[in-house]
Amino acid sequence: LHEWTGGHRHTGIGTDLDGFVKPALAGIESASDMAKLEERIVGRYGAEAAEQITSGNALRLLRSYWRPVAA
Repeated sequence: LHEWTGGHRHTGIGTDLDGFVKPALAGIESASDMAKLEERIVGRYGAEAAEQITSGNALRLLRSYWRPVAA
């Protein structure tokens, strides 16, 4: 994904574990397996990139586009 998107800043992990695609990723059968995926990402790309990929990028996107509605 890094090669396709140009960096970790534009990469995220979806948790589509509702059975739409089986297996979504070998070894990831439920939400409880997500820690294994995070460990692999940390091992390969480092802690900072892993934080961006697993949650930081999605949070940044949501915070930049979902603004509070004025009362």
